[in-house]
Amino acid sequence: MKLEVIAVGNEVVFGHTINTNASLISKKMDELGIEPCYHVAVRDRQKDIEQVLEIALNRADIIIFCGGLGPTKDDLTKEAVCKFLNKPLILNEEALKDLKAFFRIRNKNMTENNIKQAMFPSDCFILKNNFGTAPGCLFNLDNNKYIALLPGPPKEVEAMMEILIDDYFLKLKTYVYVTEEINVKGIGESLIEEQNSDLLGIFEDVECATYIAQDYIVIRIKSRGFSKEDAQEKLNYYKFNFSERLKEYIIGYNS
Repeated sequence: MKLEVIAVGNEVVFGHTINTNASLISKKMDELGIEPCYHVAVRDRQKDIEQVLEIALNRADIIIFCGGLGPTKDDLTKEAVCKFLNKPLILNEEALKDLKAFFRIRNKNMTENNIKQAMFPSDCFILKNNFGTAPGCLFNLDNNKYIALLPGPPKEVEAMMEILIDDYFLKLKTYVYVTEEINVKGIGESLIEEQNSDLLGIFEDVECATYIAQDYIVIRIKSRGFSKEDAQEKLNYYKFNFSERLKEYIIGYNS
């Protein structure tokens, strides 16, 4: 399955905020065998959000939005997505109850504009937010595609991703993935490619690629299998051959 992560917010698009949520979400989903394929950032504009959703639905199976679930007028993610999906927003009494409790426990006044954070379509799964005022939600569409709406603060995203994975996405897991890295120094990336072209690339159950990290080169090997042992066995073939060919340059391994 393919994943697309969409960050909503002018602050991300204009470069004022670094999108750490995309990295967090992709790592967690990659561990499930759900392939991160696209990272997108979009402004706080309803039409723009609708456009990126239309594109995402044509190329990804799981779409996760971050941001734009706050109480202010420029928080438009839920409104834009629900308009595109033709799903009316109605007040969810349970979400409103949790929202009021959040403010009461902290001895803060809840303003009228917070109520929109308790508005959801009747056919979505609501994701409770234990660290903020904006609940998330999940849509399971008829074509077996999933759209999740998460808040923007990383602490809230991390907690909500645990709920998403444990309660909904874990059942989608079909493969076990294993990743290991070989660190080499004293040889260039292009020469590694030339001497190991038969080992580098995308194969049926294994991917091998190089990238530059500070003052050395990393060879990343990622394999999949129906069990950890199966995946490890497939990975070991490539690890052994890289290690034999590049042993004079190897400075360490990561797993």
